[in-house]
Amino acid sequence: MVLNKENFDKPKPEVMATKPSNEIVITRTARHFRPTHFLLKIQSYSLLCETGVEKYESGVFEAGGHKWRLSLYPKGNKKMNGTDHISLYLSIVDTEKYSLGWEVYATFKLFVFDQIRDKFLTIQDAEGTIRRFHDIKMEWGFDKFLPLDSFNVLPNGYLVNDCCVFGAEVFVHERSAKRDNLSMIKEPSNRIMTWKIENFSTQQDKVPIYSRIYVVGDLKWKLLVYP
Repeated sequence: MVLNKENFDKPKPEVMATKPSNEIVITRTARHFRPTHFLLKIQSYSLLCETGVEKYESGVFEAGGHKWRLSLYPKGNKKMNGTDHISLYLSIVDTEKYSLGWEVYATFKLFVFDQIRDKFLTIQDAEGTIRRFHDIKMEWGFDKFLPLDSFNVLPNGYLVNDCCVFGAEVFVHERSAKRDNLSMIKEPSNRIMTWKIENFSTQQDKVPIYSRIYVVGDLKWKLLVYP
């Protein structure tokens, strides 16, 4: 998909790019608001490509109580069929102190800045899919983040004066939901509770008076009386 000036002159709804069944379905939108959590500015981008480096890892940033970094493949992640594209991924890092079997659930957006129109091209999983990061799968992202023939064209604004800017937003979903439970019993066999209070008149100074424990169904109960 090549974005040109016409794409931004008129407000348009979110565009969904449908991929084959073996690839991630993503959406692309444009916005003025900068990414909340991280910006990566690369100057002399051509020199980075000339070094022949396959992958560049950004500095570490924090979001949602965890630490992350971006992994950029300037010429595409060829192992993941990303040839002729920029590949961009989000990785969770510094997990050595996490407990065994740790999992982090997060939704995220990755960005590239259009320096001509002052807008961020926003790329994310369709419908804000929640991704599970764990010790076996510590990285998620886009093998075909942006076609190189779109990124390298000056009028598109992504690479200007050999400079480009990428970004990230990460929103962690904590598994701490409040729970409630409703259990109903239909006429339990021991539903009648009898409590005989001995010497009731002498116990009026005790507030309240508690009965012994009764078991009805799978639950335990007590009666109390205020004389």
